[in-house]
Amino acid sequence: MRFSTISALALPLLSSLALADDTVTVSDLIIRNINSTIESASFSIANTTCSASQPTAVVTCGDSPYRFYIEENSLDSYNLTIYEQTGPAVGLYKEQEVSTVCRAGPTGATDYVCQSFSNLTYTLTFDGQ
Repeated sequence: MRFSTISALALPLLSSLALADDTVTVSDLIIRNINSTIESASFSIANTTCSASQPTAVVTCGDSPYRFYIEENSLDSYNLTIYEQTGPAVGLYKEQEVSTVCRAGPTGATDYVCQSFSNLTYTLTFDGQ
């Protein structure tokens, strides 16, 4: 009887805590773009390095609760979505446009290394708004 009473009171509280907004900083974003295809992306978030070669789906950042998805808008503009898992099948996210500065890469005229020179602040929410 006591367990069911405690569970009934604690579950709504734990659920609301799992969905509290979280503000994180993305730093050191570098994207390698060859022929308008993202060949690699890397950045740091919450003392974790996120990186992937040819990221075409959501990528997990090591053992952390963070994941990301990136897509190209134009050569110097990308949409970077950050996800944070806060519980089983529950999490926060935010998609944000990121401006970069690109320079020639080592393999030819269609190879670019693009970089964001400022930190990016993301406020992750349940609805992504």
